[in-house]
Amino acid sequence: MELREIDFEELVLDSERPVLVDFWASWCPPCKMMQPVMEKLSVKVSDWADVYSVNIDRNPNLASQYQISGVPTFVAFAGGEPIDRKTGALTENQLTALLKKALEAMPIEDAEDDQLECVSEDLEPSCDSGPNGPIQPLPVASATGLSQVQDESPEGAAQDAATMCRAFSPSKPFNIQPGPEDPGKGYVSPFGPESQESQATQSEGHRFITIVSGLPRSGTSLMMRMLNVGGIPVLCDEHRTPDADNPNGYYEFESVKSIQDYGDWIDRAIGHSVKMVYNLLEHLPKDRKYRVVFMRRQIDEIIQSQRAMLLRNGIKTEIPDEEIKELFERVLRQFYSWLPSQTHLKLINVSYNELLSRPASTIAQINRHLGYCLDTEAMAQVIDHSLYRNRAA
Repeated sequence: MELREIDFEELVLDSERPVLVDFWASWCPPCKMMQPVMEKLSVKVSDWADVYSVNIDRNPNLASQYQISGVPTFVAFAGGEPIDRKTGALTENQLTALLKKALEAMPIEDAEDDQLECVSEDLEPSCDSGPNGPIQPLPVASATGLSQVQDESPEGAAQDAATMCRAFSPSKPFNIQPGPEDPGKGYVSPFGPESQESQATQSEGHRFITIVSGLPRSGTSLMMRMLNVGGIPVLCDEHRTPDADNPNGYYEFESVKSIQDYGDWIDRAIGHSVKMVYNLLEHLPKDRKYRVVFMRRQIDEIIQSQRAMLLRNGIKTEIPDEEIKELFERVLRQFYSWLPSQTHLKLINVSYNELLSRPASTIAQINRHLGYCLDTEAMAQVIDHSLYRNRAA
């Protein structure tokens, strides 16, 4: 059931049951993928919880109030308060787990204790893990800034109300250094002022921040791994662990997501590489220098890879490939029309397809872009052609 802002207080905030709200947008492919999952969940939990959806373009005030920075975002409410949230395409069990957490947080009266305990025992156990570890949130569409891909209607084009939210980040970021047994995978060690100083000495003159960016499934994780063994240490954490989709790791740094509100990590990132979704580049402080490695891949292959990732996580989609392709092409046009005015960014486009077919020449171009500081032979050695599983016809 889709909610309007006028109904939100009565049906969500004043509800005596746990409530799960799906904040979505009509221009977001992952949101459409989740619609059948949400409909099935709504029926399944109808005896003890409510499930609603909120279109952020039609209800911008709600999107702003609950700091929806990406869609789909699922927020679980209990007693009128948001208890937990997750962003990205989720499985039914992950959604159920959100509702169970809200159920546990519901204010209850003594007379109702026995009844609620009974309901809680009847719930199916959640399963947030797959055969390769925790199932991670899948790629999302941002509701702000560069990647705001609205539909072509006046209503869609007029909305830009969602605001960036502060993402949870560890008190101390981490830095992956090459490990002795497999320098490509690396090991995690604390990244503090002392280690930063010693690493900066190793790359004297490398006084910029290397950013690896691109569309989802475009080879950004591979590039981060290559830079790591090539001599530019990567700034990342263990929030998203390796899985079947990225067996060598994602090399992500959670604090990057909160850069609009919290960018203290920027100064410590000098001399390092960090992976960043392209729509967050607009929030980088302009008083720093950045070298951007922007990964490009044939869009048909990106779509195939995304579908394979969704299927491995039990999510099916009926969205036509042409519709997804049009979305990706549109966000790239927006990005490249914005880029020329950003004098603090120096960008090189790197083709994932050419990187695999002609690694030597492609790596040479990357090395030149980054100031001839890389071990190009080591970078070439970590390319694993067996992971090139989704090829264009």
